[in-house]
Amino acid sequence: MSSFREINSDIIIRYLEGKLKGEEKAFLVEWLEKDKENRDFLFGVKEMYLAGKWKDISRKADTSTEWERLRGAVSKKAMPQRSGMRHYYIRAMRYSAIAAVLALCFGLELFYRDSFRNEQFYRVETNAGERALVSLPDGSTIRLNSMSLLSYPSDFSDENRQVSLKGEAAFDISASEEHPFRVHTGEYTVKVKGTKFNVSAYLTDSLVRTTLKEGRVEIENLHDDASYSCMLEPGESFSYNRNSGVHGVEKVNADFALDWINGDLILRNTSLDQVLVLLERRFGCHFEMNDRELARLSYSAVLKDEPLNEILDYIMTVTPEVVFTKNNREEHIVVSRRME
Repeated sequence: MSSFREINSDIIIRYLEGKLKGEEKAFLVEWLEKDKENRDFLFGVKEMYLAGKWKDISRKADTSTEWERLRGAVSKKAMPQRSGMRHYYIRAMRYSAIAAVLALCFGLELFYRDSFRNEQFYRVETNAGERALVSLPDGSTIRLNSMSLLSYPSDFSDENRQVSLKGEAAFDISASEEHPFRVHTGEYTVKVKGTKFNVSAYLTDSLVRTTLKEGRVEIENLHDDASYSCMLEPGESFSYNRNSGVHGVEKVNADFALDWINGDLILRNTSLDQVLVLLERRFGCHFEMNDRELARLSYSAVLKDEPLNEILDYIMTVTPEVVFTKNNREEHIVVSRRME
């Protein structure tokens, strides 16, 4: 059952005006976490408030009739859906990145408590096919790729700039010589003083990679080795293999590591099984392939924000032996060898 009527309109009004205090703020956070409908409603109200239309519908809505009137007005203002990645990006901004968006507008964020250390962390998480833009209090911005999780402590500030990443993100970090920015991947830490770079640290990938676009970064604490240190220059990429422990630096085109921001898919001698992993993350589909010989086929291409069907058509064109078959569930696709 929806908990829509469990919150008093005064709390939402004070939230919009930035006047919420401790207990009320905690109550609102709990209410938001309780039901997706509550989050939908609050975001709709926020959009109307920012658009200057709040006064047209706002009142001391203590009766259920007036609550329904308000909810109806909000639902009519709902953001239209768009196809493809743009729609998923909006969903991520409105729901997955709820903490970041609320913090930007009104200083309220959802928090999660570490029951062992009694620390609070803010989390932004994207599902398959979603991307999110996160703005941090120090002015840094982070673009989160699909199926990724970004967390940072509640006391994040100009003096304490640390985040943890599972998945992939592009960072544009505000410069500070005195207070470096650190990204913890689980395998190593990226130390930054102001720069643009990309980190790919999906738990299902064997490689963890950091690619530098601008500035300088330092790789430290490699696999908990506090003495390890490696400096990167623009156009260099540091990679660590979780399986073998092999690590090193190579020269790369840093733009390739960041092209996912625009929805582009860059394949450079990429095996078919890895291509399918990228497509699953981007489109939220699932591939079933039992032919290991097909898995070793490789592809090199630049696919500019193409829909899934066109990418599959491209693969079948350049490798005619590959066939994709969709079953009754649109998101489930079988990969097989074409019968002669």
